[in-house]
Amino acid sequence: MSSAYAGQVDSARRGVALLPSGCVVIQDELGGLKPGAQVRWGMVTRARPGETGSDRLQLTERGKSLELRILKPAGAAWNGDSSEFLALNLHWASIWRGFHAPSTLSQM
Repeated sequence: MSSAYAGQVDSARRGVALLPSGCVVIQDELGGLKPGAQVRWGMVTRARPGETGSDRLQLTERGKSLELRILKPAGAAWNGDSSEFLALNLHWASIWRGFHAPSTLSQM
């Protein structure tokens, strides 16, 4: 991923793990961020987003659900209402969350 973010970070890596519980963890590691730099994570889905305001966001489609959870930075939350997540095509939702890099890397 580093080449996709050239000029913005020194290094960018993504790890994916399937836990014994059935949970999937997606972990992005960004090295060399400048303090206050904007970081954005996103995905596109047909599922409808639920209530926001916490570190968890429930997505639902055809009776099935998926929970997105922000593990770090501490205190981060999905914000906005469902209408803010809708992309131009009303059959798809664009889910994203932006962050600002902390003043020190130890906060991540």
